[in-house]
Amino acid sequence: MTAPTPVLEIDAVSYRYGDRVALNNVSLKVMRGDVFALLGPNGAGKSTLIRTLCGRLRPTTGTVLVYGGNPARSRAARGCIGLVPQDIALYPYMTVAENLSVFGRLAGIRGARLVTMVDQAVTATGLEDRVDQRVETLSGGYKRRANIASALLHAPKLLVLDEPTVGVDLDARNSINAVLRSLSESGMSVLITTHDLDQAASVASSVGIIVQGQVIETGAPDDLVAQRFGDDQELVLLLAEPAHPGVAALLTDRGFKSLEEGRHWRGRLPSEGPGVDTLTSELVSAGARLRETRVRQPGLDSLYADLTGESEVA
Repeated sequence: MTAPTPVLEIDAVSYRYGDRVALNNVSLKVMRGDVFALLGPNGAGKSTLIRTLCGRLRPTTGTVLVYGGNPARSRAARGCIGLVPQDIALYPYMTVAENLSVFGRLAGIRGARLVTMVDQAVTATGLEDRVDQRVETLSGGYKRRANIASALLHAPKLLVLDEPTVGVDLDARNSINAVLRSLSESGMSVLITTHDLDQAASVASSVGIIVQGQVIETGAPDDLVAQRFGDDQELVLLLAEPAHPGVAALLTDRGFKSLEEGRHWRGRLPSEGPGVDTLTSELVSAGARLRETRVRQPGLDSLYADLTGESEVA
């Protein structure tokens, strides 16, 4: 049986800005119906990778294929992509329906098909009761949904979203996640960059972690966490004050990492070995003042912190 063709295939892509390497031998695949979350610190290369896969930059080396075509050269390949930028790219004084009609015409859609595609985009993003409102009157979450709707008008195969939940409240984030899940279930592939690890854990079928231009891990979140941590648990410590050198040395020797000015530490609690009581006793003996101790199952945030040394995505 022939293996399915990836919707997006990035193979050994590097990109340089002068002497600076922005992408370094990046490879990843996004299959039909995947929701792929790209995570990484500021300056890691996320924006450069998005511009490259959308055909706006040509890689220095390597290949990018969208449905088998090179988006930097093929209009058909670019037509398979719907891009949702972080900034709201809508006319604020127009209604949602007027915006979608304008963007549909700019995409070359006319007549009855335009009406159909606008209706489908409105339904897909849950905007039925907002179509006649001016964009400037919408909440942040509804503006985000309208932004997504405008990228769906030409029925893309791959939807690319840059920070789709930035600046929105929890209810709006959950609504956007529901839209992305529904699009995925319909067969559309989705790639998001996000600073929101909770969102990535909730909605992504696959993640990629990019650091200094290199994608260092890709895969299903649960699989990556299991491979990294096995049966170990995670121990999160909050100290009353920054750890003095003796306490910091003890924690560092145990593999803990400081995530917040020496007060917040995160590390593994091995399934076989000294337990939390032993470690906390050693810390108190070393002069640490513990404010909070939490034992938890490792999650995507644990994996991200372990790989990057950061407690959250920038």
